Amino acid sequence: MDDSYVFADGINYVLRRQSQKVGSVVQDEPREDLVMSPITGKLLDRKGENGSSVREGDVIIVLEAMKMEHRLRSPRDGIISRITSIEIGGQVKEGEIMFELEDE
Repeated sequence: MDDSYVFADGINYVLRRQSQKVGSVVQDEPREDLVMSPITGKLLDRKGENGSSVREGDVIIVLEAMKMEHRLRSPRDGIISRITSIEIGGQVKEGEIMFELEDE
C-alpha cells in the first residue's frame, strides 16, 4: 500500500488507499500524532518542548527552504511527547519527524 503525503496550511496529511472489502468495517477516527517535515530545509525555530501543551493550529516548528518560511502547526490539541533535537540552524530532511503529540 502506497501512502501519499500532502502538506497544506502547515499541516501534514497522509492519504492512504483502503482496500475494498465486502462487509462492514469499523474504524476509529484518524489521528494525527506525528508531524513530519514536508521539505528538506533549515530549522529556524522550535516553539515548544517535551511536555508543552498545544492547541490545534499552534505553530510548533518553523523551517526555511528556498528562502521561504514553512510553519508546522499542531494538527490537534495535545501535549508534545517528542520534539526534534536538531539544533536551530541545523538541516532537516524531508519526512523527518519534527514532533509527536499525545493526549492531554
